[in-house]
Amino acid sequence: MSNTGDDLTIGLAGLGAQGIAYAHRFGRFDHTYIGADFDSSARAKFENVVGGAVTENPKDLLEYDLDGLIIALPPKFHEPIATAALESGVDVLIEKPVAHTLHSARRIENAADESDANAMVGFYTKFYKSSSILLGYVADGYFGDVTHVDAVIERRRGLPGRGTWFTSQDIAGGGALIDIGIHALDLVMAIYDYSPIEWTWGQTTTQFGNKDDYLYLETTSEHKDTDLFDVEDAASVVIEFANGGTVNLRVAWATNNRERHEYRIHGTDRGARLDLTQVYTATVGREETDIVQEDDITDREILELYDVRSIGENHFVDSRVVAKGVDAYERQLSAFFDGIGSRTPYEKNSIRHGVKVQEVVDSIYRSASKGEPVPTDSFDDIDRR
Repeated sequence: MSNTGDDLTIGLAGLGAQGIAYAHRFGRFDHTYIGADFDSSARAKFENVVGGAVTENPKDLLEYDLDGLIIALPPKFHEPIATAALESGVDVLIEKPVAHTLHSARRIENAADESDANAMVGFYTKFYKSSSILLGYVADGYFGDVTHVDAVIERRRGLPGRGTWFTSQDIAGGGALIDIGIHALDLVMAIYDYSPIEWTWGQTTTQFGNKDDYLYLETTSEHKDTDLFDVEDAASVVIEFANGGTVNLRVAWATNNRERHEYRIHGTDRGARLDLTQVYTATVGREETDIVQEDDITDREILELYDVRSIGENHFVDSRVVAKGVDAYERQLSAFFDGIGSRTPYEKNSIRHGVKVQEVVDSIYRSASKGEPVPTDSFDDIDRR
């Protein structure tokens, strides 16, 4: 491992849309970057954006003297390179989900536990300034006890390309829930401080992915000439925490409605609404050649606080939180780079947090399969091999 000062050597495994979204931000950090992808056109794109070295096989990145490795490969391929990097003492940032299965995710967690290096998971939603402010209010007790959270993350016509790895159960591990719903799950679990969960209930459906006449204006990935679509494109979820707090979550890749990315927090003292719809639709599925500027983001992140007071007369108070917007991807990269070599777990998005979220994803899929709620004490019954 090389010097962990200002000039780091960073590998990027996977140069698809997500990898290139990271690459477009590399210019804001004075580091050396090496990209890897089997696709020659993806490598050419990385060279054009970053100007860094490229290699064909992602595992060849470990032949370089890396300080950190960003993994933006399809989930099925996370484990081999993540565990190899951790065993070599290289910190990793793994794009969500941790892996395509809970078993695989736990093996990565075990590798991190046995390594001096650390692993971070790419849940960028917590790096929006409004999300961070909301979590600060929760931690400060502003809402009293949080009793319920309503969360929704829906695209209007946002199916990833049919026939790509996104629509393959074997490679992705699932559909809309594990792809975009996992962001909402991570944030609501953070609101509840990743507290123990009593049970989960889930229902998954496919309403658009199997339609030959599916209409869309744009897609997050090019459609392939195949009918492969064996994952869900929508999910409805209910979660009860051990402390009695609950969550309702709705996830969809496609709807006949407006796009939404929103959270409503119900507390014993106060409430809140976090609306990330505008900033989400401005970035999702884009390669970000034109990165959203901070001043543009300010009005796109909406955080409102709701209170009841009796000063003078009984009345409601609706407050709008105003904070300078940020590029959540850039903040996530900054946190990863700053933590390299520290030998202490990442405060946000640690591998332990990532696996806890994936346990819930796994339980939701099992609930949907069984048609009944799944108690989370069954997590311990799942083989950790």
